[in-house]
Amino acid sequence: MKSIVCVAAVIISMSTSYANESSVSVENPSDLSFTPLLILQKWPICSFSSSLGQPCGTRWGNKAPNGILEVIISQFAEDATPRLQIEISNTKLEITIEDEWYYSFEVSPSGDRQYSVIFTDDALAGTYLSQTEYSVHLNEGMIFINEGATETW
Repeated sequence: MKSIVCVAAVIISMSTSYANESSVSVENPSDLSFTPLLILQKWPICSFSSSLGQPCGTRWGNKAPNGILEVIISQFAEDATPRLQIEISNTKLEITIEDEWYYSFEVSPSGDRQYSVIFTDDALAGTYLSQTEYSVHLNEGMIFINEGATETW
């Protein structure tokens, strides 16, 4: 009796890409600190590469949406009632769209009025996962954001 043996190898790959020196500035009336709540209200998601940024051009053109929630709600508005879960702490914003997408922004101070933000973009039902690091600087009522390296798996 002959037996057949099948061997499958899964190769996990990771790539890193670096953005051009792209920066975005956003008004910040408080100018005191950079928090996950401020990300929820002011982060210019359509200015950066992400799964949330892709529908921006078709829905808003040259206009900017009113924050991340407007992008998420408009993107999933056609779904029957997607369950949206938002968790905010002093250092992290997590947004989960039931069984579809997970987004997180982890904020850590990196200097005087400077912050590092790690953005995770994860397709829960697919194979897309990326993390992008941003450097943020607060100055005179503005938030300056520079996109850094993106790792994808």
